[in-house]
Amino acid sequence: GHVMRCLAVAELLKNQSKSIVFICRKSDADLIPYIQKQGYQVVALSALESKQNLSNVSVEELVLQTLKRYEPCICIVDHYEIDWRWESAIYPFCEQLCVIDDLANRKHCCDILLDSELGDKKAKYQKLLPSASKLLLGPSYALLRADFTKLTPFVQKKMDAFQSVKVILINMGAYDQKNIIPTIIQVILSLNLNIKIRIVISSKSPNIQEIRLLAKKHDDLITLRCDVKEMALEIIKSDLAIGSVGGSAYERAVLGVSGCVIPTAENQDNIAREFERLEIARLVVLNQYFVQNLTFALVTFIESPKLLKKMAINGVKKVDVYGADNFVSQLLEGY
Repeated sequence: GHVMRCLAVAELLKNQSKSIVFICRKSDADLIPYIQKQGYQVVALSALESKQNLSNVSVEELVLQTLKRYEPCICIVDHYEIDWRWESAIYPFCEQLCVIDDLANRKHCCDILLDSELGDKKAKYQKLLPSASKLLLGPSYALLRADFTKLTPFVQKKMDAFQSVKVILINMGAYDQKNIIPTIIQVILSLNLNIKIRIVISSKSPNIQEIRLLAKKHDDLITLRCDVKEMALEIIKSDLAIGSVGGSAYERAVLGVSGCVIPTAENQDNIAREFERLEIARLVVLNQYFVQNLTFALVTFIESPKLLKKMAINGVKKVDVYGADNFVSQLLEGY
């Protein structure tokens, strides 16, 4: 999610003839090759030892050398383990420092802070930022890639034509770390409604073999899509979505596909509750009642397509498909 939203920004900056360099840390699941395939230069940092985290590591000399070499106008930092200590160390090497965050749980040293999540966090951030920092808050700054904006003309037509649920999208992030997808599949199949299922996941997911076996067993109903390049097309082909909370939830909302959101980390709970409060999607919690609650939610949507359509309309209204453009306009103000 962090990489994808940074790529959304990079694409717009590149279109304005700006040079882009990514600084990423190597790991078994990194997306460095993917970033390079998009045409961007990547400075790769060595992997951390398993017990280390970035808050306990000083800024590497390689980072400082990179900043000195390129003398960037703007540095954009997007990492949950980086705080004011890292940021203050690199601050002298760029004209403007921007932080992308959505946790509001640590101090920052930056000129601009972007949090495009739903919910009011202004008071929290004001206690964590220098007084001169500019706050860009809310889904009017949602960092969606250009392939989503291109499909905007089709969203209203899709919602107007919608009558019943024929295709369900399962999108539990790239890796489905909690291994929820097999359970979701079984819940949908138990309804015996011959609804088509589309699953989007990374081929590097630790659970991919189990999912492949299920897809093969039910190949008349299940389509498995790995390492998808055009996520927007996968979403708009669906009538209902069951997915994780984060950037992908906003992607589904902006394309008029509602359904169920399932938080898989503590920092996602508040966002998921906001989606439900604003009637954009139904919250289903991972607990001992998960199967029953998911079944109830799906049956409700399938039997009440007008409710599903209403929630889809709410999502389109709340999330700005041009959020990345809005952010870049603020970022380049004065340049």
